Amino acid sequence: MVNKTTNPHYYKLVSAFKEKTGIGMLINTSFNVKYSPIIYLSVNAIECFLKNEMVLVMKDIIVTKNL
Repeated sequence: MVNKTTNPHYYKLVSAFKEKTGIGMLINTSFNVKYSPIIYLSVNAIECFLKNEMVLVMKDIIVTKNL
């Protein structure tokens, strides 16, 4: 269970997602796409985001695209 006190950023994200979708759960997976290494740097995360259909969350920042 996500705890507001011990992990406020993740708690806020899950709560906002539930508010919009009715689903109070997110799946945290390794961040990479097929045939690519796991992303380690923020700049690589942004590059991957620009090339793929996804929502990018980094700490307090949520980035989406109009698809």
